Amino acid sequence: MLVVVVMAGLALGYVSAEATARSPAAKVALKRFSSCGELVRFGKRHALEADATGKKRKQQSAPQGLSAPDGAIGQPGGTQEAPAAGAPEFSTTNVQEAGVDEPDVAKTDGKTLFTFAGGYLYALDARAERPRVIGSLKVGEPQEHELLLRGDRALVVSTDYERERTRLAELDVSDPSSMRITDTVRTPGTYVSARLTGQTARVVLSTPPRAEDFEREAAVRKSKLPDWIPYAAIADRETGERVKRKLVPCRAIQRPAVYSGLGMLTVLTVDMDAGLESVSGLGVYSEGDTVYASTKSLYVATERYDDDADEGGLTTVHRFAASEPGQTDYQASGNVLGSLLGQFSLSEHEGKLRAATTYYGNDDKAHSYVTVLAKHKRKLIRIGRTRRLGVDQDIQGVRFIGEAGYVSTYQADDPLHVLNLSNPRAPRVAGELRVYGSSAYLHPVGDDLLVGVGQDYSPRGEPLGAQLSLFDVSDPRRPARLHKYVLSRDSESEVEYEHRAFLYWPPTGLAVLPFERHGNEAAGERRSSGAFGVTIDRRSGIRHAGNVFHRIGEETVSIRRSLVVGDRLFTISGQGVDARDLRTLSGGRFASFPVPDPRGQDGVDAG
Repeated sequence: MLVVVVMAGLALGYVSAEATARSPAAKVALKRFSSCGELVRFGKRHALEADATGKKRKQQSAPQGLSAPDGAIGQPGGTQEAPAAGAPEFSTTNVQEAGVDEPDVAKTDGKTLFTFAGGYLYALDARAERPRVIGSLKVGEPQEHELLLRGDRALVVSTDYERERTRLAELDVSDPSSMRITDTVRTPGTYVSARLTGQTARVVLSTPPRAEDFEREAAVRKSKLPDWIPYAAIADRETGERVKRKLVPCRAIQRPAVYSGLGMLTVLTVDMDAGLESVSGLGVYSEGDTVYASTKSLYVATERYDDDADEGGLTTVHRFAASEPGQTDYQASGNVLGSLLGQFSLSEHEGKLRAATTYYGNDDKAHSYVTVLAKHKRKLIRIGRTRRLGVDQDIQGVRFIGEAGYVSTYQADDPLHVLNLSNPRAPRVAGELRVYGSSAYLHPVGDDLLVGVGQDYSPRGEPLGAQLSLFDVSDPRRPARLHKYVLSRDSESEVEYEHRAFLYWPPTGLAVLPFERHGNEAAGERRSSGAFGVTIDRRSGIRHAGNVFHRIGEETVSIRRSLVVGDRLFTISGQGVDARDLRTLSGGRFASFPVPDPRGQDGVDAG
């Protein structure tokens, strides 16, 4: 009898959380502030309530993003772009969705390679026999920089995480030897993520309110609008003077019906063809964790916590229309039980959102599912969900491709679950495969073939090093691992947590991944870094194609990205760029980044 009572209690706890996620009464749609006065009163009220209880509500830093309302899958993303007439074929950033570009630390247009080092943007001639630096531009201190590129315009996002400041810089790169900054926007807050669809860039920021840092009640009561919303310093293109104005109009800021904190997430919408003069801002009073975009929608997932709740967390997802150039409109919100692993945990297909989440209940065990959400008025409601994916297994890797889903969960022998999502109201597990070794990143490499990048494990669960697995998923009921390749013991690859570091070049079947080998100091083994290449083929398997190293004396340095231009492979580190034959990975020619003039290009600080 005691066992029955305990199990019933656990079940009730679980149902309670699930009911919250499903309930039509759950107030998840966003509400717009009617005026700046209402916004300030809202902030003061919640700040004073938190102060009165002496209890700070949980706030999360947002490693990856949020977007917001408007006020003032097909095949996954590829790494090959159709070249302009007369230009060589070249690879693009490895993105999640075709047609939705993602910012990165390196980009190429097939003629010029752009990348960052030491606070400078460097332009290199990618067509010269030996890669050479043809231009540089100071874009800020050695901090975080990312780049979006469209034609002769670039958008550089730079963040100082210690000071919580972000700068957007519009660049004219029509002459790579004389790049220049044409416009800037400086704003409080940290950069979360960005996407480029067609000519429209959407940049997501997270900004804590200044008033939240006030320690005294009197300071909160005296706070004014600039204490609650971010103001931006925008440079006037004609006069060069800086104008300070609200980054987001008050009526373009919304809040969840359920209080979710006083931090504000902002999406800046920029028409890349018109430049930063076209920037418009939209905001949500909410914390944010993950941003995902299809060609039609922008989704922001916010993980919600409650100190008083016994159950695990919920993830609130906001959907925004993003199909119109220069425009972003709020559409709907909904809840899903559990936490997302990252952006690949979300996928839109034919207007329906699939979300892969893991939830830890009162039983302290992992419950993993894929849930399908559909828009109904201003809500995203659950219309289907798979059965539980394994017992006490959390999600390690996810990939959605059309009507199929692939989910890797964690155990000593890591299962790969193949999902049939053709009926969104009845998504189901079609087949499973248990193999030793995890797949933190999954990438399609041909018809019915999937490569997984992760760690190899022994039967006792001991990590053995970075590994690639080639899966045959032609029969969803019987997925099979055709081949496995282990790099070396004590190794890992950035691809395990950063998909943009992965290069796959379909014409030759070449995959290139950065790696770090820790080495065994006791055995006299040195730590080493570089990139390794493999060719992937159904019959011949995964074969080593060669390694690339960038060296400073006897030491190797981390390689950040790999790109293809024409018949050459380019690898990029903080020290320079190496170019070598694409098929043999031999004949390396290295171009070091020069020590720049500390005053900036042409002796002028461009920051």
